[in-house]
Amino acid sequence: MMYSSDSDHPGVRTVETHRENDRHFYDDSNRRATWQEVQRPDGEWVKEGLYVHRAPDGTRTEEGSYRAGIREGQWTFWNADGTIDESRSGIYENGIRVQEGARRANY
Repeated sequence: MMYSSDSDHPGVRTVETHRENDRHFYDDSNRRATWQEVQRPDGEWVKEGLYVHRAPDGTRTEEGSYRAGIREGQWTFWNADGTIDESRSGIYENGIRVQEGARRANY
């Protein structure tokens, strides 16, 4: 896991996870997931904002937003064949899917 932060935004960091590869360096070709975290007053880091997870071939498998560490708003999940996973995609409120939502195209 790699963390990066900006001195202009204390208490905010970007997180990236990568798959193992034989080159032993990280680049976009082996990125698994990216998200941002914010630090709460108690010191705990929680996901905040856009979250993207990718399959080994680089296609997106999951995309949505977090607020205070909980899924919130539109989330889209894709199956291995590139179709949208209808049973998981939709609008989330407080971490719970409350309705099927508009769908995003696979990137």
